Amino acid sequence: MKKLLIALSLVLCAYTQTKADTVTLVINNGARPGNVILTNHLSVLSNQVATLKSAFGSMSPSGGGVGVDISVTVHGVTWTDYGDISNYKTPIAGPAEISISVKSGYASPTFNSVSGWATFEITPESFPPDKTLILPEGTVGIVHVESSTNLIHWQDEWTHTFSNTNQNRFFRIRADRVIP
Repeated sequence: MKKLLIALSLVLCAYTQTKADTVTLVINNGARPGNVILTNHLSVLSNQVATLKSAFGSMSPSGGGVGVDISVTVHGVTWTDYGDISNYKTPIAGPAEISISVKSGYASPTFNSVSGWATFEITPESFPPDKTLILPEGTVGIVHVESSTNLIHWQDEWTHTFSNTNQNRFFRIRADRVIP
């Protein structure tokens, strides 16, 4: 019984958001209509993975490359790709910071028109199988779903007794955030 409660607690702690989000970062040094945005940032949280889905960077007149940089910072170490941002397809596990920016020296639209965008898909990391609660076939167990406002005092929200199950039962807890 104690193992069952511990396993269920681990499932509660391992909950992650289940749907992917799409985020687009845009930069413009002022040569294009719209706001001047020289740098744009994206925070990748713990238990999230960001993958570049598409990107575009332009500089005209084309004087030797794209005027857009992409940088990734993980654990205080920053990598900057000075090449074509559309080639930057490696998944990035959080926590991390991702930024795209107009290359230094190209901030003024007087000599070069620089703009770009990068679209990232943010997904939760896979649910770890070792955090799944399993009641093997033929066992009896009571499953409790508990909640807390302070992670110290817990109260039952739902309790169910499973007796002599004729199949394995796998449990997970999922929550959907409702945005008003």
